[in-house]
Formats: sequence, structure tokens, C-alpha cells
Amino acid sequence: MTIHEFVVEEKLKMAENLLLYSTYTIDEIANFLAFSSQSHFGNVFKRKYQITPNKFRLKNGIKKGQNEY
Repeated sequence: MTIHEFVVEEKLKMAENLLLYSTYTIDEIANFLAFSSQSHFGNVFKRKYQITPNKFRLKNGIKKGQNEY
């Protein structure tokens, strides 16, 4: 695994938590995680999870828990 792949993997883990435990918009999450655009974030997320960030959030809902941001 390259450093770039590691960084992207960590960003996606954080994105998953933000989608599940925050009310930030997809655009805010993309910006917070320093993706070049919301579109780029969506493409990278979909490549890993086979679902768009918005559909991921709709499917799983926003959960309450200790990881709230």
C-alpha cells in the first residue's frame, strides 16, 4: 500500500463516520477531508463502497453515539 492509498483509506474511514454520526452535508465532508471537489469525493467513495455517499447516508441513517461531531 502506498502512502497515497493509506491517506485515501483513512479519509474514507473518517467520511464513513461523518456520514453516519454528523449532519454535515456531503460538500462539507468533502471539503473537510480535503478532497478536490464533492464530485471527486463521491467517485472515490463509490469506488470503495459501491454506493454514493448520499445513498450510504440515506440507507444507514444518521446515528447518535459517542462519535458525534
